[in-house]
Amino acid sequence: MTLEAARRWRWLRTAVLHIACGFTLCVAADSADPTGSYIWLEGESATESNLKPHPWYSAAVDTEQLSGGAMLSTFDGPVEPRATYQVHASTAGEYTLWLRANPILTTLAWQIGAGPLHQVDTSHAVDQVNIANDSKPDLRFLAWINAGKATLVAGQNTLTITFNSSANHHGSLDCLVFAAK
Repeated sequence: MTLEAARRWRWLRTAVLHIACGFTLCVAADSADPTGSYIWLEGESATESNLKPHPWYSAAVDTEQLSGGAMLSTFDGPVEPRATYQVHASTAGEYTLWLRANPILTTLAWQIGAGPLHQVDTSHAVDQVNIANDSKPDLRFLAWINAGKATLVAGQNTLTITFNSSANHHGSLDCLVFAAK
């Protein structure tokens, strides 16, 4: 098992422990499960982004706690920072979108293609961890957040995530998972 696969396994294993919270994820090392039961994307794999990394917010973190050892983040950057992802679904249908993102004073929204904009409720985040390499209790946290139901078509789908935080336009995204029903 590669180091990246081991990290993904660790994050998925943690997520699976929350079955009582109402979700399940299939565990595998690839970014897309051949059965179509989940799609995994790294936050830093955005095809387009206007996020502005910051040395304190982005680099002064414990990368061992990050899936793939990196994340997409912004701090004191542009208004309405956004990241766009190409999501390949082998099976069309309804999925639950899970984000491993910063839930602290963060306002997130997502959209598939030209579909409706969905605001993310970060108040029910699970497995929140402090990723600051100095362990200070500031804005550098990550947690799994149920972002809601997403309908994907078979083939390519475009996902846009926006970070509209009032606190220095901050936001971070470690990884995201589309879990089939």
